[in-house]
Parts: sequence; C-alpha cells; structure tokens
Amino acid sequence: MGWQRTEYERIAAALPAVAVRPHGSVVLPDASDGWSDLDLKLTADDPIPAGVISGGAGLWAYEDVRTPTRETLRMVLRDGRRIDLTVSGAGRIDGLQPAPDNDFRFIAAMAATKIGRGTC
Repeated sequence: MGWQRTEYERIAAALPAVAVRPHGSVVLPDASDGWSDLDLKLTADDPIPAGVISGGAGLWAYEDVRTPTRETLRMVLRDGRRIDLTVSGAGRIDGLQPAPDNDFRFIAAMAATKIGRGTC
C-alpha cells in the first residue's frame, strides 16, 4: 500500500489521544486501485484540528455531515488525495474553512474519481 499507509501512520502519531483505526482499501489491499482514498475511524472526546488530518497537503474541498453521535468528513486534499473520516465520541473535526466554491469542488472531485474508475 502506498500513501494511504503512510498517511494513516502520520495521523495516528499526530493524534495520540485519539483512537485511529483504518478500514477500507488500506486494510484490504486487493480492493485498492489508483483512485483509492484513505478511510479512517476516529474516536475522540476533544476537538480534532482539521490541519492535522490534511497535513502539509492542505484541504481543497470537503463534505461534512454531523449528527449528535457521529461525524462523517470526506476530504479532498490539494494534491488530489482523499481522506474519509468517521468520527465518534464527543470530539469533532475543528477548523474547517470552506472555499467559496467548496460544494462545486467536492462534486467535481467525486465525479473525476468515478470517471477515472469507469464507474459512471
């Protein structure tokens, strides 16, 4: 596995108070392709800085869905990599700053992935 394993390890090391568990293609390498993202499950009681997740790549677009018990955050980094998070516990991702065209960017990135995989 390429960048996904490296990013998982970086994020887990940067968030020692957060339980970080990989799932999806990072644990099923046969299901991985060049369009695969990094899927993580986080359990936290305190806010998690968005910048720690995106790291030096920076955040380009995202979709964030929150309920009282869970947050699902799908991030597209400036370099095109994607990280999907499911956050449980009291903590949530903090410091998200949407671009004025965030929704358009996110939809475009998801469409590019589907076209690249040939699934649309």
